[in-house]
Amino acid sequence: MNLKPKILKGFNHYDLRGSLSYNNHLDLSGLKRLYVIENSLAQPFRGWDGHEFESKIFITITGRIRFGAVRVKDWANPDPLEEPVAAELDSASVDAFFVPGGYANSILSLEPGSQALVLSSSSLQASLMDDYRIESNFWKV
Repeated sequence: MNLKPKILKGFNHYDLRGSLSYNNHLDLSGLKRLYVIENSLAQPFRGWDGHEFESKIFITITGRIRFGAVRVKDWANPDPLEEPVAAELDSASVDAFFVPGGYANSILSLEPGSQALVLSSSSLQASLMDDYRIESNFWKV
């Protein structure tokens, strides 16, 4: 499989009862866990964290966040010239950013208090065995 990062478009419906936000493009069948990330004011950038096998879906639930994803072909020697794919999402929609396995990812909070819901295809134990950390300034988003 040669999957690439992509935005999965969400939608909003409004009527007299209020609003409904939904994303019918998400396939949640392979997901194992979820967590929420909120970067600190002192450190609004979190990255680069990569997984050879684990896929993730990111959804901004509060504020605005720029997500990044970079293909890593050699985890021992990542290519600094590889161009990141970036997606800027805000909490006004339920757009989702899908990052397949084989990529490193990052999260840049564009507003204080921004939060990202992260859905993962791996259990915590499997994720820890498939975890690669790359310097935060290795790529720019």
